[in-house]
Amino acid sequence: MTQALFKMSRPNNLLMIVFAMFAFRFGFAHTIAPKEFLEWMQFLGMILTIVLITAGGNFINDYFDVRVDRINKPDAVYVETKVKRRVVILSHIVATTLGVLISFFVGKSMHSYLPFVAAIGISIALGLYTPFFKKRVLSGNLLVSLCIGVIPIWSVWPQLSNLHIAFWTTVFAGFAFTLNFSREIVKDIEDAEGDAAENYKTLPVVMGTQTARIYALLFLFAALIIGGVTLFIAATQQHSIGTLYLIGMGMCLPLTVCLFAVFMANSKEGFHKASLILKITMAVGITCGFVLRFV
Repeated sequence: MTQALFKMSRPNNLLMIVFAMFAFRFGFAHTIAPKEFLEWMQFLGMILTIVLITAGGNFINDYFDVRVDRINKPDAVYVETKVKRRVVILSHIVATTLGVLISFFVGKSMHSYLPFVAAIGISIALGLYTPFFKKRVLSGNLLVSLCIGVIPIWSVWPQLSNLHIAFWTTVFAGFAFTLNFSREIVKDIEDAEGDAAENYKTLPVVMGTQTARIYALLFLFAALIIGGVTLFIAATQQHSIGTLYLIGMGMCLPLTVCLFAVFMANSKEGFHKASLILKITMAVGITCGFVLRFV
């Protein structure tokens, strides 16, 4: 049961969140990297908060999505097979409560209750994701993408007064939001069969695969525009050649590959591969946030 709960928490996604927060804080925002004990405790507390709340959201998502998952991914259904429903609910409550409590003490040490308020808001949103937002066209996609887009901001909170840090935080927040929005739509296309069986009003169920593909491509193109605008600003501000190569090869080129992968996908397996490529591109983008420190 413990192993099943661990898998339900989506450990790979949680590790990516941890990686992102360290990459951003010690990458482009390295000038505000924690040095003293209290600063380290605050930063680690922010990480624990978002990891626990996300894990809690994953538990409750699997709880409500069990019938859909039996169709879309029958080999990865753990609720009622390996983990009792009440254990899943309890795990959600414990993880979410711990995350919110940690955010309270972190915010108090920062003399700000914004982390606490944000943690409560994200917890409520993730709790309502499957039973409410996911069943409505683009609502669930928007919610998850906003939560992902918050991670760069969460990583450097509360030192956003520095213009350099604020600029790159905005770039990576926009990059994460648009790229993840596209991936969420691609995942909906992949899961359309199960979603339709449960009467989920996702974009591909309501408007069809081709229309959903167009939306996914549009958001990918938006991410590419962010990369292009960033490249232009970096060039006009005479950033190093390394920065220009990093933006071009680490953000714009992978996004072009993503556009091609989504455009060419024509089956469930094809969209699954496209989703994986999008996830890898996100990891590459996070790595760029760290490498910026050196270029």
